[in-house]
Amino acid sequence: MLSAQHSALSTIFRREAGLEVLPLLLGSLTLRPYVFFFLAVYLVVSSIHLGYLRTAILFVLAWGLAFLSEYSSTRKPTSSWSRPTGSVNPCRWLC
Repeated sequence: MLSAQHSALSTIFRREAGLEVLPLLLGSLTLRPYVFFFLAVYLVVSSIHLGYLRTAILFVLAWGLAFLSEYSSTRKPTSSWSRPTGSVNPCRWLC
């Protein structure tokens, strides 16, 4: 439930299900500036050596692979091979 003091700026950038785009981007930038620095260096050097089109293609492919990896790692179904079997204490798997 939103309070009356909720700022109008965050409401502007709010999307469905409470996703606040601008605060997430600013938080990522302030907490991990080295990631954006290395990304900028990569884009500049790669565009010099490979050209803009190849750099864009490689960037999109790498971003897509990273996104799919992160997405699938957080949404794996529980399978039978990951459950404890045998004489192992089941409580140990819960802690």
